Amino acid sequence: MPSPNHALRLLPALTACVWMTFLTGPGALEAQTIYVRIMVDEEQPTTQRAWQQRLSGRLQKASDIVSKYCSLRFAASCYGTWDSEDDLRDISQSLREFEQEARPSPAHIAIGFTSQYRFQRGRHALGGIRGPLHSHILIREGASSVHETERVEVLLHELGHFLGAAHSVSPGSVMRPVMGDGLARSKNFQIHFDPDNARVIRLVAAEISDLRVRRFEHLSLETKRRLRVHYAHLLAQAPTDPTARKYIELIDRSLPKTPPRSTRSGRGGTTAPAVGRPFSRTLPAGAANGDHPMPLTLSRWR
Repeated sequence: MPSPNHALRLLPALTACVWMTFLTGPGALEAQTIYVRIMVDEEQPTTQRAWQQRLSGRLQKASDIVSKYCSLRFAASCYGTWDSEDDLRDISQSLREFEQEARPSPAHIAIGFTSQYRFQRGRHALGGIRGPLHSHILIREGASSVHETERVEVLLHELGHFLGAAHSVSPGSVMRPVMGDGLARSKNFQIHFDPDNARVIRLVAAEISDLRVRRFEHLSLETKRRLRVHYAHLLAQAPTDPTARKYIELIDRSLPKTPPRSTRSGRGGTTAPAVGRPFSRTLPAGAANGDHPMPLTLSRWR
């Protein structure tokens, strides 16, 4: 469902919507809920009823964990399919294709589960999103040996990126960059965010719910400064991982060159944008959040 860089043929996405107290539409995040369109490609081997039940249940489990850290929840509001290109193997191309073919509306974001890719021994990119507050997430479903609890962890990892979380070397954190270590299969293991990323998603979620912020560059100045501290800490712990570095670059590019004269946000930053704006959607040439290119943030499986 997400997107990277390849103009591929556009195919109509088939849609089956289930409405859930969507009284005000996606312009206002009703009850602090981010509504999700769950989609699968044509390679999905199970029946529509089966995959809808399985994937909405997975989203609910991931949402339950998110809600322990912040005021937001994720809920499936509609479903659909898209026709994925058989020859694509690179996840960035698959993400680009998904972004072009799948529209989140009437939900806020789209999460695509592709069964196109077949896993072999070695490391594989299992999921990806363009960056914080982007409208598309893509997850590969083809690894038959992956336990359902591990799939919940992968989904939560990508939702963490959506809420601004960066990779962490903290043992057991859901934001560790390489998964498949068997931790999630342990009966006593609890899927969790490390302290830095727990604070990151709390900061971002507060502005989504309180200020109706939909784009990373529209976060308040104070929140950006606080996020930068956490990203710098994560970068110091893992200097070779590009995620925190890229997020710092995004913040630095969006900071005002001179202090703003006045604000209406009440948080010493930028004025909250119009409620009706959608979450960021990457369009041609890989542009994101306006003019700035965004990294493709991946979870990897070993």
